[in-house]
Formats: sequence, C-alpha cells, structure tokens
Amino acid sequence: MSCRKKVVYISSRPPFPKIAGREFMICQSLEFLTSKYDVYFVCFLGRNQSVDKDKISNLGILSSYYLNTSSFFRFVYNVILFRNKSLQECLYYSPSGKKFLDNAIANINPDVIICDMLRTSQFVDDSDVLVTDLDDLLSNRYENMLRSNSNYSVLGTYAQRLPKVFSQCEKLLRKILLSYECKKIRESEKRIYSKSNKVILTSPIEAEHINTIYHSDKATGVPQAVDCSELEFSDGIIKKLLFIGNMTTAQNIESLRFIVKEVLPELIKVTKNFEIVVVGKYDERLNEIIFGVENKVKLLGFVDDLKAVASGCSVALMPVAFGTGIKTKVLDSMALGLPTITNDVGIEGINAVHGEDLIVCKTPADIAGSVCELLSSKKLSRQLSNNGLSFIKNNHSKKILCNKYLSVIDNVARRDM
Repeated sequence: MSCRKKVVYISSRPPFPKIAGREFMICQSLEFLTSKYDVYFVCFLGRNQSVDKDKISNLGILSSYYLNTSSFFRFVYNVILFRNKSLQECLYYSPSGKKFLDNAIANINPDVIICDMLRTSQFVDDSDVLVTDLDDLLSNRYENMLRSNSNYSVLGTYAQRLPKVFSQCEKLLRKILLSYECKKIRESEKRIYSKSNKVILTSPIEAEHINTIYHSDKATGVPQAVDCSELEFSDGIIKKLLFIGNMTTAQNIESLRFIVKEVLPELIKVTKNFEIVVVGKYDERLNEIIFGVENKVKLLGFVDDLKAVASGCSVALMPVAFGTGIKTKVLDSMALGLPTITNDVGIEGINAVHGEDLIVCKTPADIAGSVCELLSSKKLSRQLSNNGLSFIKNNHSKKILCNKYLSVIDNVARRDM
C-alpha cells in the first residue's frame, strides 16, 4: 500500500493534445503532482470529445475518471434554475456529476482536492483541503473584451459544443451576455476564493491583486515552466517573423487582426523583405483576416515540430490584443532563443526587462521600427536571444516552479500532521 498522500485533480478538459496554454498548465500540474503524490484524475469531456487515456496514464496517474459536460437542455435548465452561477459553470453542472464527485471524494478520502478553474470548483463544497487553480481572473478578461469591442463568444471555444441555434442567439445578445457573465464570474471568483484553502493563478501579479481585493494571502502565482532550446538559426532571403497561439481563441484572433491591420502596413513602409508565419490551430475566421495579404502572412496551422519552424525565423512577433494572466506565447518564443517583440499587454506578469531580455512596444509604428532594427543588427538580435534564454532559465525552469507549486500543495496536505 502506498505511503504517499492522495490528491484528487478535477480537470475542466483533457490535457492532450496540448493545443493551448491551459492544456500545458494542466499537464505541468499533473507532472509536478505525480512526482510526490498519488493522483486520482477526474476529467470533463465535451460532446464527442476524445481523450488519449494512454498519454494521461503515462503521466503517472493512479486512476482516471471521465464525466460529460452538460447537455444543451441541461445547460438551459441550469441558467434558469441557478441564478447565482455563471454561464461557464452552467455548462458543466449536473446533479449526476455532483453525485459522482461526492462519492469519489468520499471513497478516495484525499489529502488535497485540486480544481481546475472555477467551473469545476463548484462541485466541491467548503473544504479545508480545497485548492482552486483559477488559471487567470476571467472577470478581468471579460472586462477587457467589453472594452475592446470583441466580436467573439462569451463562452469561448465551448460555444462550438452547443447547437447552432444557440450560437446565433448568442451573437445577437453578445454584449448583454458578456456584461452578465462578467458580473457572475466576479461573484463566483469571490465565492471560490472564500471557500478554498489555497488559490493558484498563472500570474504572480494577478495573485497579488486578488489577495489585495480580499485581504488575504491565499493566492500564489505559478506560471508555466518552459524548456529552453539552443537552436541553430538559419537566415533565409525572406526574413520570417513568427506568431504562435491557438488561433481559435478570441484573444489570439484579435492579436493577429491587430498585426495584419495595424502592424503590417507600418512594416511595409520600412521593409519589404519579410513574411509573417502563423503557427497554431485555426478556422475560417483567419482566412477572412488575411484576405488580400496572403503573400505576407502564411498560416501553417498546428505543427508537430515548432522548433523546426522557429529555426527558420528571425524575430518572434508577439503583440497581444487583450487577455489576462501570463502570455505563454511570449515565454515560449524567448525560450526558443528568438529575439521577441511584444506590447504592454504581452509583458503583463513577466518580469523581463525591456531592451535587455525582449522589446516592449507601444504602437504599431514602434513594432515595425523594432523589427527593422533587429533584422539589420545581428549584435542586438544575439543579445536579446541570449538574455531571453537566461531569463527563462532563471525564472521559469521546471525545478524552480515545481518546488513553488508543491509548496502550496504540501501546505494543505500537512493540515493533519
């Protein structure tokens, strides 16, 4: 019989394939946890969503359980019945799911229960062993979407799992729904912060912010660990600028729109010898954005070997339109050894130094000028590349962040010692 303590980890989605930042963070958490704890993994699946159980087992998971998110009719019923729940929570909640989790937790008797995002935390009653990983402050994200007049669904990628009739209605009522969801999410964040023993966010700045709001020190920021790659870069005749991200999410679509509509015209003024390479899963919405500039913007979709693509690029072009939490695309590009350009939103939560570790620009013209400067100065490019790699090694290594993450979990698990 194992002498290791037990953790129940309730995940909002499968960790594989790792197509976006949240999947990376779930994998990271599970890898950290299985190094010290017996982990029981509970995962929610959407309609017709598949799961690679072998990959999950290879993480060192002791046992896995799978639940379905709500049906459309259950979702509508939840919205009508539970006026205190956000739409995100209504997408997940069902009495059968609640009963299953109550029984599983009672049978396993874990030392720690970890909930991935507020939508799974609703299933766990007040508990001194509850840790909620909020990822980021969704209420702030929705406020940013309202301010930016975003045209994307309040339910994010989960809108694709609902009938088309709902999607059409959601488009017509988007502003109203976004305002409603922002309010409900903020109420849920307050409720979950109160009932959790500890709270984890990807951004140390957001962790400090929520601690200040609620006059406590429950929250800790644990960002993504990043593996550095010492790549051999090859300069082609056409200089390639790299942008990466899951291109089905609102913030990444808006970021690419900003690049195409605002930055690209400024770039063309100062240099013609470039193309923008976009890596990440995408749909037809991106074809509309790049219409007319296909000669300058290449959509590669999801690639198995990002390093191979990055080694043929000269600059990582990573401005971010809006969003909360740490922007992992900025860390990833620095870890690849690419000189990285971002903006004020992209640098939020990252303590890198402008002009030393990366370049932070305020306007499209500034971005274009910085790209031109990097393409013409191998010395500056090499300096930013080396400093960026050093920053990642010193601040985002797996060893450092594993110790930080496990110290939070250990603090909860030691309650009975």
